[in-house]
Amino acid sequence: MSWSIKSFTELSKAELYAILKLRVDVFVVEQACAYPEIDDQDQAAIHILYQASGKLAAYARIVHEKGHWHIGRIVVAPSWRQRGLAREIMERAEAYCWQELQVHEVHLSAQTYLEKFYTSLGYQTYSQPYDWDGIDHVDMKKVRT
Repeated sequence: MSWSIKSFTELSKAELYAILKLRVDVFVVEQACAYPEIDDQDQAAIHILYQASGKLAAYARIVHEKGHWHIGRIVVAPSWRQRGLAREIMERAEAYCWQELQVHEVHLSAQTYLEKFYTSLGYQTYSQPYDWDGIDHVDMKKVRT
């Protein structure tokens, strides 16, 4: 089991394939949401991976968009859910933002059913719910204390 944080160019072909497969399996197939998962942001993103038993178990990326740093594509493989990985990957993504990027706030677009989870991590909602590719989302941010 291992955590890693990599730029796009540091990802192996196998890691990139595993990332895209997990994201499509969950966001497109499981959530029945046809949208452009490959969105031209991966090349400039920071990628956070948790690999266990030779497979990608959890993933998130950090991108700079709309004038701020944004944590997104947060996903845990179905067989690894309910083990605290979502919380841990968020903590690692935030630590990277605070320490390496030296930012004072991070943003995310949360599916509304996960709003309570992100609130438990210290995020505050600052938008009304909106439809993003057929799924209700809210914009949230966390300010470094």
